[in-house]
Amino acid sequence: MSVIHTCDQARPEVINAKIRTFLSAREGRLLTRDESLEYQRLTVQWLAAKRSCGQGSPRRVEEPLPG
Repeated sequence: MSVIHTCDQARPEVINAKIRTFLSAREGRLLTRDESLEYQRLTVQWLAAKRSCGQGSPRRVEEPLPG
């Protein structure tokens, strides 16, 4: 059974704000291994939200990633 993601579950702008807060808290230093994994997890969530909440088109290559 597949999971259907809707915009109500996670809005891209909310996840983007979480990513920005997460990175800002690190004050420009390199991420630890665990922090890098968390950043990757948040980025995957953001991409999924963009796909489900966007204009119905997949992410274009020229769109910047958050952060």
